[in-house]
Amino acid sequence: MMEKKNEKVTNSGLTEMQRSNGIICFKLMYYEEALKLSQLKGNRNINPSHVDDFIKILKNTTFDKNNNIAFRTSMIVINEKNSHIIDGQHRHAAFIKAIEDGIIPSDSCIIVCPMYYKTIKDEFNAVQSHNEKTKNWTLNDYITAYTTQSDDYKKLERFCEEHELCHNKSGRLQFSYGIAIIGATDRNTVKYGGLKVTDDDLAIAHNIHEELVAIRHRFGLGNDYTIVPMAQKWKEFRNKFSMKDIKRWELPDKILRLPKKNKQDWEVVFSTLYQYYERKH
Repeated sequence: MMEKKNEKVTNSGLTEMQRSNGIICFKLMYYEEALKLSQLKGNRNINPSHVDDFIKILKNTTFDKNNNIAFRTSMIVINEKNSHIIDGQHRHAAFIKAIEDGIIPSDSCIIVCPMYYKTIKDEFNAVQSHNEKTKNWTLNDYITAYTTQSDDYKKLERFCEEHELCHNKSGRLQFSYGIAIIGATDRNTVKYGGLKVTDDDLAIAHNIHEELVAIRHRFGLGNDYTIVPMAQKWKEFRNKFSMKDIKRWELPDKILRLPKKNKQDWEVVFSTLYQYYERKH
């Protein structure tokens, strides 16, 4: 009779196979041990206002000597292999801060669900699954996560860092702007890791970016949300234009007012602009 192969048992008492099959257990974790948990690189950044919201919840929580459990109905999911937080990083941050600020008893604890993920890819699949259910992640969050794993997403990140129209009014990277300029318009493909960016794509995107800068300068526009519809529509019109014309000819007020008058209908703007330059010739 063949001997049964021994399976590695994780810290929580379950085998790797049981853990990967989704068998869940939980344990209570106190402050000193909770300090050892770390944020997964590529996960969305901690939002201080979100942390403050959770601290308000803790302020209104009644603790007693037999039940010093914070967030009693919510477990913080971690990868016990490396102590990365998979789900609940804001609750974890609030728990740490609430103890350090004396808001809750120092012997309070959080409920932790230790899972076992062998690779970074497995961790991100789990993170994505948790956040899809709660709809917490934005497109920017997904792309930031994939930049730690994919060269194509790293190319997008570098492109956005190097081109001014890929920043919002606050100066933060806005990946949706870069996606529109590069031409990857299927948000679901980008959201779920399917972005492909070649060097030729980036070269063309660089030229498109410079053309858009010149057009926006001519209209006196700043960096805002209009970059997405503008970039998408410009791809249909750019072969009809001479950039020398755009940079050389001044525009009458009735054309300069078009972007605001037509509520960012760039097809109307570019059609009118094209007709104006045609008459100039």
